[in-house]
Amino acid sequence: MLRACAELKRSGLRRIGLALTQEWDKRVHHCWSAGLAWQNLFGGTTPVVPFIDVQAGPNITSTTFRRWIERERPDVVLCETYDRGAFSVMLKALPARRRPMIATLNWPNPPASAGIDQRPERIGAVAVEVLAGMLTRGEKGIPAQPNTTMIDGSWVIGR
Repeated sequence: MLRACAELKRSGLRRIGLALTQEWDKRVHHCWSAGLAWQNLFGGTTPVVPFIDVQAGPNITSTTFRRWIERERPDVVLCETYDRGAFSVMLKALPARRRPMIATLNWPNPPASAGIDQRPERIGAVAVEVLAGMLTRGEKGIPAQPNTTMIDGSWVIGR
């Protein structure tokens, strides 16, 4: 999230919004909303109240999302959406001058024009390396002290 915010700021965008459901916010352990909060406080951009929809599932509600866009007027919205058709319709219903750029934290994700490529192929390769090492060392079961392996994503600008 911080990388995406920094790249968007570097592109000249100052009003960075976030749109997701409460369920998705919990699923990502509030890391996205926390990253936006840090950006709003210390990142040198104009704060935009995030849109966190109470609807169940990963898809946001079109009417409340549209009202949020009209009220907050973000330059860009970071989002994750699975109902891409409905999301595109929501955006097209807005006047062109009020339509924000869409970015994602899971590239590629239409209708986003930029975002973070989480590099799932590298994540899979590293998972295989970790498991192979465990097998070689004879390790079995859940470790007493689990660790975390991070794979940095890369910023992608689409067409």
